Amino acid sequence: MLKNIYQYLKWRGDLTFEQDKFNEVDSFILTQLIYYSFLGIVDKEKVLLKDALKKFYEINNSRKFKLGLIIPNHIADLGKTIIKCKRYESIFISDFVDIYDRVKKEQFCAITFHLDEYHKVITFKGTDDTLVGWEEDLNMIISFPIAAQISASNYVEEVVNKYSNAIFELNGHSKGGNLAMYSGIYAPDEIKEKIYRIYNFDGPGFESDDIDVVLYSQMKNKIKTILPCNSVIGMIFNQLGSVKAVKSSFKTIFQHDGFTWEIDGNKFVKSTLSKNSLGFSSDLNVLVSKMDETARLDFCKSVEKYIDSLGIKTLSELSTLKTKPLTSLKVFTKNDRAVFIEFVKILIKHKII
Repeated sequence: MLKNIYQYLKWRGDLTFEQDKFNEVDSFILTQLIYYSFLGIVDKEKVLLKDALKKFYEINNSRKFKLGLIIPNHIADLGKTIIKCKRYESIFISDFVDIYDRVKKEQFCAITFHLDEYHKVITFKGTDDTLVGWEEDLNMIISFPIAAQISASNYVEEVVNKYSNAIFELNGHSKGGNLAMYSGIYAPDEIKEKIYRIYNFDGPGFESDDIDVVLYSQMKNKIKTILPCNSVIGMIFNQLGSVKAVKSSFKTIFQHDGFTWEIDGNKFVKSTLSKNSLGFSSDLNVLVSKMDETARLDFCKSVEKYIDSLGIKTLSELSTLKTKPLTSLKVFTKNDRAVFIEFVKILIKHKII
């Protein structure tokens, strides 16, 4: 058994896609590379992945760099391993888009991987270190679609039309997985025909009332959701398509890091969802269901005021604050404060914090 991603790359990195087909582990690896900023390195035209990674490390002076509070630091070294792997030496990347808009509350990033002339993978970035990204995630309980979902849909349509002779996989980790599912489900029919698979790696699902049942039925068999056995993020709302729980070497919320997922050959090791994970999903859904549309909107506005009151832009900055995060809770109304406290209790109950 290959215990993690780096061991997979060590033992299978010399196999080309002709020798061993592109698989779910490879797909997950690509979802991690998008956490690198390719601004100024990749635009609309194709660039060899290895060359782009080398340029990225040159810009960062090959020193240790951090991707933010919630992005595991070991992802920073993934590119160095990819550069040495024969398996990925012929991959090109293009059409890098990175949007950060505080006014629209949008954090969106996407890139296209070219495995060969006819096989492309569109990858969406999950929530990053920016608080705008987390505010947008919160907006999922009051808005459908959110800004990033609309951008994802537009991106897929544009890229698929640009490379009209190819077939496509859509994928993403965390919120990126949600964007992959949304953009596939709501794609025009002619675009849907060119999408052969969608991977959602521990990304949140959707509220039942939001998804168009007819459009979903057209893509249901193409959606593959992979969750760690004690999933938290992936248990928010309802999941779509086939769901596979996998073993992890870590516990609780830390399982969101796919580098902890165990691998056997070219697949993640299958498991079952834990009672704790299922319990968290149930408790969270009950909490959200108690809130009508007005209550949800008021709560999101209170959280927005709370974040603005802190005067920070990233989670990394939040981690440096001491007393202010608690004193700033006064911006909440009595009802919203009660909801916030109930949510924290759920997190504590299921050992998430």
